Amino acid sequence: MNKSGAQPAPIARRVTMQDVATRAGVSRALVSMAIRGMEGVSAESKALILDAAAELGYRHNAVAAQLAARHSKSLGFFLLDIYNEVFADIFTGLRTRAEARDTRVVLSVGQPSPEAERRHVDGLLTAQVGTVVFAGTMLPDEALEFIARTVPVVTVTRLVPGIDSVACDDYLGGDLATKHLLEAGHRSVAYFGPLAGGLYPDRRNGYRNAMEQAGLQPRVIDAELNQLDAARAATELLQSEHRPTAIFAHNDIMAIGVMEAAAELGLDIPKDLSVIGYDDTRVSRLHRVGLTSVNQQASRLGEIAGDLALRRMNEQGGVAQHTLLTPHLVARSTVGTVS
Repeated sequence: MNKSGAQPAPIARRVTMQDVATRAGVSRALVSMAIRGMEGVSAESKALILDAAAELGYRHNAVAAQLAARHSKSLGFFLLDIYNEVFADIFTGLRTRAEARDTRVVLSVGQPSPEAERRHVDGLLTAQVGTVVFAGTMLPDEALEFIARTVPVVTVTRLVPGIDSVACDDYLGGDLATKHLLEAGHRSVAYFGPLAGGLYPDRRNGYRNAMEQAGLQPRVIDAELNQLDAARAATELLQSEHRPTAIFAHNDIMAIGVMEAAAELGLDIPKDLSVIGYDDTRVSRLHRVGLTSVNQQASRLGEIAGDLALRRMNEQGGVAQHTLLTPHLVARSTVGTVS
């Protein structure tokens, strides 16, 4: 099912040894020998073959070949941030589907930066077979499309043209969170989230649109996707002359950082400041936290991603499948009313 409104794009075909052979003007057997480092290939031919492989994005997977020979199945799962529990929820859903099909899941953990992610993904591609599932990737669409020439790719939390993807409607989620604050009487609402990269703008755009529809000025605060930087930005903002009465954070981790900063400044939540997070992770449900948050059905995202990945292990080509889930807001104790 495609709810994104965009026309599905064809899946990028996986680059094969035959493609490299055709580009280099040699036989497939010679390509196989050159890539495996076997004797009998001249230096000139090897250079020609390796150049052609690099141009096409072909990557020889030695471990994959060994596993395939043993009829073993494995699925690569890349998660962006080990400290964000939403990725654990996604992984749980995916693992349930993989185990039901007797498929091994190999985990690779990255960091919230494209440069670091490329290094981790490179290691994953060298070692894995089947399909690679990206949860929360910071790589641009073009980089993901390039990787998809080597191995089928599924993305979670972001819809990518030409690649199987599953996500939650972040624009609606941003709208739900903001309108919840507006309905509580807040008129000075700030949004905390990263501005760099521009890969996940929908939560911010949903917030911005809801504010503008209410005739209010959006106030976007640039902060990295972690608790420490959110606390830093919140400390500065909450000590400013025009302190907001509410903050909507891009995720629960950032919301916790905001709450920590408020506590350090002696502010009461929700009496002095209301806070909403996003992801509805385990920490938001703790009794002493009680964070109001947007639930994006993380486990379900993982289940759908698992189904897509398992299907692509045996069925390549065709049209990319995009699935968009509907979020819902879970109200707890961090939002107060303003008279």
